[in-house]
Amino acid sequence: MSIEEIKRAISRAQELKYHTVNKALDIMHEEFPNLAALGLLNDVISIDLQTGNTIKKYFKKDDYDYIDNVDGNIILRKDTGFYKVGDNNKLEDTTYEYKEKVISFYNNTSNYSIVPSVRYGKLDETTESKKKISLINYDKSNDVGISFEKEVDRIMIKNNNKDKVYVILDKFLDKKVYEVFDTFYINDTGLNGKYTVYVKVKDKLYRTDYYIEV
Repeated sequence: MSIEEIKRAISRAQELKYHTVNKALDIMHEEFPNLAALGLLNDVISIDLQTGNTIKKYFKKDDYDYIDNVDGNIILRKDTGFYKVGDNNKLEDTTYEYKEKVISFYNNTSNYSIVPSVRYGKLDETTESKKKISLINYDKSNDVGISFEKEVDRIMIKNNNKDKVYVILDKFLDKKVYEVFDTFYINDTGLNGKYTVYVKVKDKLYRTDYYIEV
C-alpha cells in the first residue's frame, strides 16, 4: 500500500464528511479493499489527515475490530473488551462508551439572527360565493360570532357559529360575498380600499362596525 493510496482513501472519507475514525475507516475499507479494516495496513498508526504522512507507528494490528481517539488517547476493542494505549505502547484495560459525534453548523464565533420571513410573488384572488345577497334590509350588531384578524397579505376570519355564514365586504360599486364555515382566509389580492363588513347568519343580515382596509 503506497502513501498515495492512503492519501486517496483519506480524501474520499473526508469528501463523504465522516468525522469519526471508525466511520471513515469503514468507508475507506469498502472503496479501497487493499486497506486493512482498521489501523491502515497491518499496523496501528496515526496519520496526518492533511498530508497522509505517518505521525507515529504503535504496534502490529492484532485482530482489533474497533479504534477511536478520545481526547488524544487511542482506544481499541478486541472481543468484548476495550483497551487504552498507554506509555510505551502498552495496552491498559479501560471503560469506554461509544458516542456519535455531533457536528454543529454554528460555532462560537458565528453570528446569526432570526428575522421576519419574506414572501415573494402574491397570493391568488380568493374565490367568491355565487350567492346573491341584498344589503337593503339589515340590523346593526357586532355580536355575530365572527372575529377578524389582518395578516400581512390576507384576512383571517373565524366563524364561531354552528352553521356556515356569509361575510360580505362592501364599498361603493364593489361587493364581495364569501361563504365561511370554521376558519376562512381572504387574500388581499383583488381587494382595494376600505370595506364595510356585513355578516349573514341564517336568514338575518347584520351590518357590523368592522372595516377591512387593504
